[in-house]
Amino acid sequence: MFVIFSKQALAIGLLCLMFSVVISKPKKKQKKPTCTERVNKAEMMIKSLPVLEEECNATFNLNKIPPPVNVNAVWTTYVRWGRTVCPDTAEVFYEGIAGGSDHAHSGSGANYVCLPKKPEWGKIVAGLGGTSAYIYGAEYQLSAGHSNPFLATNAPNSENAESLHDNDVPCVVCQVPRGVSMVPARHSCPTGWTLEYKGYLVAGHYNHPRSGIFECMDEAPETRQGGHADQNGALFYSVQAVCGSLPCPDYIHGAELTCAVCSK
Repeated sequence: MFVIFSKQALAIGLLCLMFSVVISKPKKKQKKPTCTERVNKAEMMIKSLPVLEEECNATFNLNKIPPPVNVNAVWTTYVRWGRTVCPDTAEVFYEGIAGGSDHAHSGSGANYVCLPKKPEWGKIVAGLGGTSAYIYGAEYQLSAGHSNPFLATNAPNSENAESLHDNDVPCVVCQVPRGVSMVPARHSCPTGWTLEYKGYLVAGHYNHPRSGIFECMDEAPETRQGGHADQNGALFYSVQAVCGSLPCPDYIHGAELTCAVCSK
């Protein structure tokens, strides 16, 4: 009986030892997918987005996903005319007030500028001198008698875009760790570029002495609080295409030109 018991005990011990070895054996480390495999998987996911949008009634806007930040990149700034906030793709450098030369003057600066809300002063020589350049605040010129393609979303009356007329124009300077370019007559960016914002091209009136640089005004502009008096100064008008040297088609005579600010 002792011998039989010993064989049984030995067999049970061996089984326990084998089982402990099996369960204590480390799991095989999974091999990390290669770059090619990961890229192929990402491409398959992107191709499946239209089907997923239709089945789940969802919308995916890849343009809204900002590219990764490169800490060694050179940061670039741009002005978002008509708005007080930067897009999700950018950071605020400073908020400001749109300004420029008076629409009736033929001198001073030609460009619009985004002036900071809180200026810092150096030496001040009292009195407005006739030997100086002047800078004024800027207003929208978007009444019923003017071409007005803008959205009323952020206007004083959200149901009437003409309520933007004669209001002061805000602006915000945004910064991104990549290059920036404004594309006139387009409301989308080339492949591989990030859309910062889109809108309509603006400038001064064609018949005013002041000639200004074409800028891109956000499609849903805001107004500066308390700045609704008709003071004129620098003025923003929408820009229309004129056929002739511009080929029509594809351009349309009298149509308001769009614009997009793109980064890469």
